[in-house]
Amino acid sequence: MADKTNTIQNLKDTVKEFIQARQWDSFHSPKNLSIALSAEVAELMELFMWCESSESKQRFEQQRQEVEHEIVDILIYLLNLSWQHAIDLSKVLENKYQFTNYPDRPRNLMTDKNTPIETLKTTIKEFTTERDWNKFHSPKNICMALSVEASELLELFMWCESKESHKKLEEKREKVEEEAADVLYWLLQLCWQHNIDLSTALEKKMAINAQHYPVEKCKGTTLKYTEL
Repeated sequence: MADKTNTIQNLKDTVKEFIQARQWDSFHSPKNLSIALSAEVAELMELFMWCESSESKQRFEQQRQEVEHEIVDILIYLLNLSWQHAIDLSKVLENKYQFTNYPDRPRNLMTDKNTPIETLKTTIKEFTTERDWNKFHSPKNICMALSVEASELLELFMWCESKESHKKLEEKREKVEEEAADVLYWLLQLCWQHNIDLSTALEKKMAINAQHYPVEKCKGTTLKYTEL
């Protein structure tokens, strides 16, 4: 797996297969997935908790493996939410940010099925560079932005029960899609700036998860692997 050839849809399919084999779908309401995503963002943020923004690039490299694992954990919950509720993250990204530098293609053709992840990263890189925003985007600052967006996604399900959040998502679909795309935007910002191949990182993490959660032991349960 590599970002040059893989699309978001390829990653969705990988996560979908893993989840369905373990019959975890029933636990994954929009509200529960948003809570889990926010929790993973908090764990990523924790890695930069005691350093200044100016020091966070060095901290990133010192903790690269841990950072990559947390990024992938966030991605897994985001992909889970998007495949279960037919959210085309690439399309929403393009529409929201009105990208104009998509290489040799007219706008409105970005989709999760046809757009390589590397193209998404390159487009976001050009979008950011044109506006001279890179100087603000230390790892810590990006993680803070990611935390804000994850919280805004979670806020949409704040006053409903988990079982009611499916209906709530449909009532607020446009806003949910925008917040989910914002989470992906900041994940991709981290990835292009620090040379993280999301496809490869996901493949490695899913292999670890498969060892921690063998189907025969974890099917239909929410127990953590240490409790199985």
